[in-house]
Amino acid sequence: MLELAVQTVGARNAAILMVDEKSGALSFYLASGDKSIELKEVDIPPGQGIAGAVVESGEPVVSNDVSTDKRWFSLASEKTNTDVKAIVCQPIFLDDKVIGAIELLDKEDGTKFDDDDVETLGHFTNILSMAFGVIRGKDQLKNHFDKLQEEYRQRYTIVGESGVLRQCIYQAQRVSNSKASVLISGESGT
Repeated sequence: MLELAVQTVGARNAAILMVDEKSGALSFYLASGDKSIELKEVDIPPGQGIAGAVVESGEPVVSNDVSTDKRWFSLASEKTNTDVKAIVCQPIFLDDKVIGAIELLDKEDGTKFDDDDVETLGHFTNILSMAFGVIRGKDQLKNHFDKLQEEYRQRYTIVGESGVLRQCIYQAQRVSNSKASVLISGESGT
């Protein structure tokens, strides 16, 4: 998905950043390029950088000269030794809440990012929002199932969960395919 956005807009690199719910910092969730691994170690403090401004405002930003943009957070490009000149960044929404941002860096042909690029990136952002919604829905469903399962275990004692009965069931399964008669005696000898 990220590579498709890069190819469609004609950018050199891209990244998806997600908001950490506890700290509010932005972390690199996914990045393109051969130095994307180094970005996993970079966290952008809340409200800092162009992506931080996008997350705070909920509005896209185009900066075609990051060297003069006061919002530019250069640590990521320094960490990867990448010279970034321009960026287009869009917020990622989930249920009317900004959960992250997607950014495209530098156009391959050296031209500036424009409104068409913002619109195109917005379409990709909408698809990402739907994907994150599905993931969250699956997580919520699993959590609900786990809670129900735990509640069930606490409310009902299953006889088959005792060690003695499990051993008896195990022995019965072992001889169930046999035609021989088997005598099972209980603890009292019956």
